[in-house]
Amino acid sequence: MSLALFRINVESFIKSGSVTDCTLPDEDGVVRHHCINITQPIQGSGNSIQGAEFDYRQGFTFLPGLLSNTGMEFNVTYAPSNTGETDLAGNKIPFQDNSTESGNFILWYQSKRFQTRVAYNYRSKRAVQESVGGITGMEMYEAPQKYLDASIAYKLSKYAEVFVNGTNLTNEYQHYYLVWTDQPAHSTFSERMYMIGVRGQW
Repeated sequence: MSLALFRINVESFIKSGSVTDCTLPDEDGVVRHHCINITQPIQGSGNSIQGAEFDYRQGFTFLPGLLSNTGMEFNVTYAPSNTGETDLAGNKIPFQDNSTESGNFILWYQSKRFQTRVAYNYRSKRAVQESVGGITGMEMYEAPQKYLDASIAYKLSKYAEVFVNGTNLTNEYQHYYLVWTDQPAHSTFSERMYMIGVRGQW
């Protein structure tokens, strides 16, 4: 079991944002000063990230029979951040790609030849792009996200093992919205995926 407290002072960082450019030429090569919004990496201001991380790992060796080969891992992080800016709803905008709450819970079984793991992962909402459409304060967020992954492996010998990994077993979507949760921007979908393979060592 462990508990860590941290504080990171960030002088500046790169983030995704929208800028207005009126200097691009038309298709015939002539610059007519037509202004368009371009989404690109931009320089962000600095601030701090601080928080706490709790980690707990336990092998259930006190249980009888096969259950003595089981165990669990639990990790949770609380890391609020603040860029010093606000969105159109007056909410403080956190650092991009930083979730205030995140964590995972893992159950596992492991013997000399066979091992399996099931993992549940969670992260709260995160900021992904600022000033969408060139509108100051029009922040895009990704809604809270959760995934369920699993893996199975069997050791054929001390030199090789076969394995099967499964990710996003519950077919979760990634939902994005503009400032308010009832103002959808778009969704992306990474379907359930399996990987079968052989590992070798010598």
